[in-house]
Amino acid sequence: MSDPIVFERVNKSYEKPAVNVVHDFSLSVHPGEFFCLAGPSGCGKSTVLKMIAGIEKPSSGTLLRPKSVGMVFQSYALLPWLTVEENVAFAPQMQNLPERDVKEKTSRYLVMVHLEAFAKKYPRELSGGQRQRVGIARALAVESSVLLMDEPFSALDPVITDELHEDVLDIWQATKKTIVMVSHRFEEAVTLADRIGIMRDGSLERVLPVSLPRPRNEDDIAFMREVKEIRRCLVA
Repeated sequence: MSDPIVFERVNKSYEKPAVNVVHDFSLSVHPGEFFCLAGPSGCGKSTVLKMIAGIEKPSSGTLLRPKSVGMVFQSYALLPWLTVEENVAFAPQMQNLPERDVKEKTSRYLVMVHLEAFAKKYPRELSGGQRQRVGIARALAVESSVLLMDEPFSALDPVITDELHEDVLDIWQATKKTIVMVSHRFEEAVTLADRIGIMRDGSLERVLPVSLPRPRNEDDIAFMREVKEIRRCLVA
């Protein structure tokens, strides 16, 4: 099976104002892996993710990307006038599926994110963690082989974040999707990823494999060793 995402010397720049956001970026993401892009704010991580999603186009270079992706946003990006189940049903409805199939998919993914009891609620009636669960279910309902996540837990408290980490890993293992996630938290990257791409100033500095067995414990010496290695890459 070929890699679903391949960058070859990709550059992304803007004219107004003139700025080079991503430069000479080369990377292959393997089928079924959990890949995390980590680095400080403003280093180009989200721009890379947007290029995979097709929201942005490379200025130069070659990018192989899937025709469709599911995407989870930091800000949830839910439609406030729709209920939880209507938000999740949006993607299969846009695919013109029969109503029976739409209901089946909606129900399946609400169960997967533990929100079946909240199907008739509106986003304003939910906590931040619950809203992000809706965002994950909606992205899953696209039923693409690739799931993109743009700092999805950065606005949540640590307890909820830990719960969602476990849920996302369960979903990844159950669905066999390729996941690419952006994070500025190195501990989060080590907790979740198979490999971590470290970015700085628009460039991919290094790709580090994470060989720790799951579940991973932030208090373990081996875990902290991995986190320190990422930090060393960024200060070198």
